[in-house]
Amino acid sequence: TMAHRGTMARRGRKGQQPKLPEGPEWDLSGRDIDEESARQLAVALESNDTLTTLNLENNMAGDDGARALANMLERNQALTILNLGCNHITDDGARALAAALERNGTLTKLGLSDNYIGNDGLKALAFALEGNRTLTTLDLSSNSIRAEGAKALAAALEKNSTLTTLNLASNSIREGATSLAAALEK
Repeated sequence: TMAHRGTMARRGRKGQQPKLPEGPEWDLSGRDIDEESARQLAVALESNDTLTTLNLENNMAGDDGARALANMLERNQALTILNLGCNHITDDGARALAAALERNGTLTKLGLSDNYIGNDGLKALAFALEGNRTLTTLDLSSNSIRAEGAKALAAALEKNSTLTTLNLASNSIREGATSLAAALEK
């Protein structure tokens, strides 16, 4: 049912669509998953109660895929790790994921490295972190974040005691780093 251009898994023999992986951890990295495939996957996972880890790194989910996955996160009560690194996600997708973080109570790790998230997306994520009590790891390395976004994140971290690992490598946060350091000392 998922067969089309940009399919989630490589076709098997005689053009048949192979089954999705089984088990609690799925690695679908580098599978040419586009926005439509990400939407279909998200709908299928809304009520899934066994999948705990979903790696979608190095695909093309984009903002539409991020929005669909965010909707899934609002309903799914099992997923604890989601990696969306290198998926062409911008501030729009980050805002959708931020809204999901405000309501999701199971996700502990979110990977958003190597995307196009800037200050606006980070501000939305920062606001969500103020009330989120489950996310422990956030990877925002290699995005388009600057000092203004880092300062907003610093303010949020003063209200969040669960985030223990934050990766902002390869961003241009400069003086925002001072604000982050001060927030982390508290």
